[in-house]
Amino acid sequence: MGVLGRNRWARRSAEDRPLGMGEASGSNPDESILVSRRVSDMDEDGYPEEEVLKKKREWDIVKDGYNDLIQLIRENWKFEGFGYFVLKGKNLELHTGGWSGNEDIIDALKHNLFWSVFWMKTERGGHYYFELQELNKEISNSAQH
Repeated sequence: MGVLGRNRWARRSAEDRPLGMGEASGSNPDESILVSRRVSDMDEDGYPEEEVLKKKREWDIVKDGYNDLIQLIRENWKFEGFGYFVLKGKNLELHTGGWSGNEDIIDALKHNLFWSVFWMKTERGGHYYFELQELNKEISNSAQH
């Protein structure tokens, strides 16, 4: 099992989709969609546990890189299968959909070097854009001092 452990699968139905969102694949609105979710990282109401938020705040991108952090974010991101979590090459888009659990994850990232290095812009309405890149020696050396 890697750093993040084993995923559990939860079914999300059409009723769980945020208002105004189209179908993820142009499929039938009543069709259930599988969404990867680490259930153990969420509280009984489906919000990220404080321990998981702390892990995101304290993640050392210099030592551990960012790939596993991105995976952890994806696993805890509500509505990630409906265009709210978009990873295309080195571009990451996080759209909160107004859900406070996603806003909690954003707040945790703001307290991490990840935000300072990769954040590109924020747009009103909970839209966050990042450009992922290799950490160069200058960033690594300045973060260690």
